[in-house]
Amino acid sequence: AEEESSAGQPPEAPPAPTESALPPEPARELIDFIDEASMQKLIEEWDRYDKDQNGSISEDEFKEGERAWHRRVYGEPISEEELEEKLSFWKRTGDKDGDDEVSWLEFANSKALLILDAQKRLPECLTELELEDAKGVFDYIDSDQSGGICESEARSYFEQKYAKDVGNSLRSWQQAAAMVETSVRRLMLTHDTGGDDLISFDEFLAEEAKSIVMDRHKVKALKVKASLAPTPGGAPQAQEIEQMAQVLSESQLAHARLKFQELDTDKSGTVELREIKRVFKSLGLRMHRSEFIKRLRVAFKAADLDGNRRLDYEEFKHMYNYLFVAGLDMAAFT
Repeated sequence: AEEESSAGQPPEAPPAPTESALPPEPARELIDFIDEASMQKLIEEWDRYDKDQNGSISEDEFKEGERAWHRRVYGEPISEEELEEKLSFWKRTGDKDGDDEVSWLEFANSKALLILDAQKRLPECLTELELEDAKGVFDYIDSDQSGGICESEARSYFEQKYAKDVGNSLRSWQQAAAMVETSVRRLMLTHDTGGDDLISFDEFLAEEAKSIVMDRHKVKALKVKASLAPTPGGAPQAQEIEQMAQVLSESQLAHARLKFQELDTDKSGTVELREIKRVFKSLGLRMHRSEFIKRLRVAFKAADLDGNRRLDYEEFKHMYNYLFVAGLDMAAFT
């Protein structure tokens, strides 16, 4: 009877932890989950990169190793664009401490991520807290608490999300409606692996686990619970479904790439704060330029993960989310 009375209602925000609560369990290293044969291959691959055998791989060693591997496997040199994409991914997944070098443990864990993802085993690598947080997000979207996200629930979620953009003058209602349909189609396509028009929690978790694991080094813990407490408008404040699932849709990624190329006026492969400032007028924001620049500086610092005062494309995607999707909401970086 108690279950029936709460049906259809959004889940209550979880209680705040008490002082006596035990600290969350630390995440185990991903290499703890792979077999011995895979580990041996990782050691052989490590030796291919770490030419000077000093226990770490520099950016130059990584590029040299990738060029040699690509030439040996494909019989032709790798393009600079593909090499830079590999380097960006390597930095995001491997260089956790941001020192521009990858240690053996960083390297092994980044490769284990790919192995476990291919084996569909990443969900078993999540901590209890990460599983709890993912379930909180799932339950929020599953508004009738049926145990599955249907298309109408996904649409309701994205309608609330993009209505916020319209309210911030970032999109027209027509654009918002189009984005709702695109986002719903994408979610159902990527997450409804059973093809029954319903996303179960297992299906949801299978798709989200990679993003959760990849972002461990950018946030100390996935603080989803508090952000899921419904606001007066009914939508979560942060850590929304798209932020857990690679943040941007395909159409948004395509637009982000175009914007990056447009802003990269010196064709350096990176953009600086001065170049990004130029988007103010096109955003049509209802604020003074000085206020925008003030906020932009804070956001730029959050996006600049390696602290070199330039954003590569991977870093810029978070800035794009902040500027064009999240409505200058710093939750785009959490």
